[in-house]
Amino acid sequence: MHGGPNTYFLSRDLMRGHAFLLRDVNLKSCFRRWQQQHQYQLIYIENNGRVKLKHPLNFNPMAHQDRDGNWHIPYDVESHPGVSQSLEPPLLWLCLRKIS
Repeated sequence: MHGGPNTYFLSRDLMRGHAFLLRDVNLKSCFRRWQQQHQYQLIYIENNGRVKLKHPLNFNPMAHQDRDGNWHIPYDVESHPGVSQSLEPPLLWLCLRKIS
């Protein structure tokens, strides 16, 4: 594969094997974030030839602070510590606001 920082790719592969080979947890997490934002996934091809794709995320699903100082933290009640194996964005977010 050849490309640059803004390269997108199409694959059904979740690349768990590639992520597994990355020993450093920070590098593994970086790889998953890059994958979530650059990988198109083939969902199915209809009988008429129309292709259904799942688009990559247009946001980085990690804890962040907004302009007003509020924190938004993704979480999953079923999750285990470590790097997610899924490309699905978190469905639950904890939003913290400082009360003055």
